Amino acid sequence: MNELATAEGEAAREELRGHLGSVTDILAMSARDWAAHARSAEGQALARLERRAQV
Repeated sequence: MNELATAEGEAAREELRGHLGSVTDILAMSARDWAAHARSAEGQALARLERRAQV
């Protein structure tokens, strides 16, 4: 009985590790996307400031 519980527990832990890996991947991708959007917005804001300074 103990061996069965251990095997089931290990299988559950492996499944959870897979889910956590997926969540981590999604969070990392979201963070990269957010950073790219922030850099783009910064570039656009700087361009607007430069155009205003030229006027």
